[in-house]
Amino acid sequence: MKKTEKLNKTRQRMIDEYVKCLKEDKIPWRCGWNQLIAISGSSKKPYRGVNQMLLSYIASEKGYTDRRWYTMGNIKENGWHLKKGSKSAPVEYWYPVKITVTEGGKTVTTKLTWEEYNELMRNYNDSTGFDLEDYRISLYSTTYNVFNADLIEGIDKEQIINNEIDYTDSIEKALQNMKVDFEEKGSESYYSPSQDKIVLPKKELFNSQLAYDATKLHEMCHATGHPTRLNRPIQNSFGSKEYAKEELRAEIGSSFLVQELGLGSTDALQDMGNHKAYIQSWIEVLENDPNELFRAVKDAEKITEYVKEKAELQKAKNIDKEQEHHTNSKGIDVNISKSSSFHENINPKNLKINKGQEMQKDKDIDKEE
Repeated sequence: MKKTEKLNKTRQRMIDEYVKCLKEDKIPWRCGWNQLIAISGSSKKPYRGVNQMLLSYIASEKGYTDRRWYTMGNIKENGWHLKKGSKSAPVEYWYPVKITVTEGGKTVTTKLTWEEYNELMRNYNDSTGFDLEDYRISLYSTTYNVFNADLIEGIDKEQIINNEIDYTDSIEKALQNMKVDFEEKGSESYYSPSQDKIVLPKKELFNSQLAYDATKLHEMCHATGHPTRLNRPIQNSFGSKEYAKEELRAEIGSSFLVQELGLGSTDALQDMGNHKAYIQSWIEVLENDPNELFRAVKDAEKITEYVKEKAELQKAKNIDKEQEHHTNSKGIDVNISKSSSFHENINPKNLKINKGQEMQKDKDIDKEE
C-alpha cells in the first residue's frame, strides 16, 4: 500500500473493512442498503458521511436491527449495561479551532463553536471588519467509540414511524428538475456526458422496482457531474483510474440515496455490469491512496444533497456539523487528524497551506456526534 498520511481510527477501520469486503467480491457500501440510517441515540440525529457508511456496514455485517448508537458515557448515565463480549465501533468528531501566536511567540489554541466558525468565515467572505494577520482557523478531529443498541441491556425498544412519502415520484421529479434527457431502450444502463442523457432498459427487464430505481439513481448521480450541475470530470475512458474514481462517487452517492429514501433490501438488486472489473479497480485505488475513499464520500454527499434538492424533498434534517468532513468557504478541503501532525492549516487572510504544524490536544472535547 502506498505510504500516506496517518488515518484516524474511524477511517483506518473503514479502509480495512472495505478492502477486505471487496476482495471477497462484495460491494461494501451496498451492504448497508437494507439497514436503517444510523443515528446518535442521545441526540437522535443521523450520522453522516464516513460515520454513516461505517456504522451501516458494521450493522449489516453483525446483523444489528436497531439504528441507535451510544457512547459508554450514555450507557452508564442511563443505568444500562453492555452484553458480554460487546464490541464498539469508532466514529470521528470534527471541530474548529483558532490558533493565535502571542507577542512572546507562544501558540494558543482555542476551540470554537460551529456558530463562531461560520461567523468568522462569513466575515471573511464579506471582507468586512476582519483582520486575520494574527491567527489561523483550522479543523481538527478526534475519534471515540459507540455501541449499537442491540448490545445494550435494559434499553427500551425504539418506536419507528414509517414515512409515507412516495419516493418513486420523488425520483421522477428530481430527474425532471435536473433537466437531463432520459430514454428507455436496449439492454444497457448508462449516462452519456456528451448528450447529457440517461439510458436504461425498459422497467420490465429489471428484476424488481428497487433494481430499476437504484440503477436510475446511479446514473442520475453520474449526471450531476455535468458542467451545468456539479461540474466533475466525467469524460473518462473505461478502465482508467479516473473512470474508477467517478464510478466510486456514483456508487456511494446512489447508496446514500437508496438508504435515505428507504427503497428496500439489497437482496433484490441486480449485479453490476463488469462487476469484477469494477471491484478490482476499486481495490487498486483504495490500496494506492486510501484517502480517495474519503474524497469520494465528500463528493457523494454533495451529489446526494443535489439530487434531494431537485426531488424537492422537504424533510427536516438537523445534521450535526461536528461529524462532517468540512470544506472551507474557498473550497480548500481540510482533513486534519488529531492523532498526528496537522495535514493542513488555513490562514483565511491569504489561504496559504502550512504543513506539519503541531497543535496541543484538547482534552475537554465534547463527545457529541
